[in-house]
Amino acid sequence: MWSARAEVHQATGMVVAQLHMPANDALAILRAHAYDTTLAEIAHQVVIRQLDFRGDS
Repeated sequence: MWSARAEVHQATGMVVAQLHMPANDALAILRAHAYDTTLAEIAHQVVIRQLDFRGDS
């Protein structure tokens, strides 16, 4: 449970850095991408760099 929360926070920070936006907006983007899976899974994909929101990868 704590590790999943930590990964969500880490992924949020990564999206903040990728898109230069506030943390609340970055978390909203992560949640929006979790429509057919879990937030924890989307966060994990971001942390392992499988999912990138910059659009150039």
